[in-house]
Amino acid sequence: MKRPTFVLILFLISLTAMSCSEDLTKPEKMEKLLTKFSDYLIEKNMFADCKDGYKYLLEAIQLAASETQLPDEFAEHITQAGQIFKKTSLLNPEGVGLLHKAYAIVSGGEKFKIPTEINNGKNEEDYSRESVQSAIKDFKENHPEITVKRLLELAIMIVTPIQKNPPC
Repeated sequence: MKRPTFVLILFLISLTAMSCSEDLTKPEKMEKLLTKFSDYLIEKNMFADCKDGYKYLLEAIQLAASETQLPDEFAEHITQAGQIFKKTSLLNPEGVGLLHKAYAIVSGGEKFKIPTEINNGKNEEDYSRESVQSAIKDFKENHPEITVKRLLELAIMIVTPIQKNPPC
């Protein structure tokens, strides 16, 4: 008789523990994903972890996009790009092309352009930090469209080689 009672008590404790544990809210999840991304690719700059860090950025884009009215085609481009990058390289032209297509959807057909303030490695890092912080703030303030565009710009910048001195 003691064993069934013990099992029942354990079951009830487990059930209570599960009901008390809360899932992260979407803004908290966004902040967690972008913090992980930043730790891997901005602050630590560890090449061995580039794909892992970039994965968090793509997840954050998808999380923000889920709060918008973007067409399914957008999510498909991001998902396919992530799969390509996972299997090959972050510089894979096919994956980069998919990100550019997703950007065109978000920006009303505009093509992506590297921001003019990016001119050296330090500025790239500062710009990335500011983009991450702005994206977190925008998402918390319920501006998922701005968040998606800002993070997608960052994602494209990372996988696009920047030419310091363009040819004449």
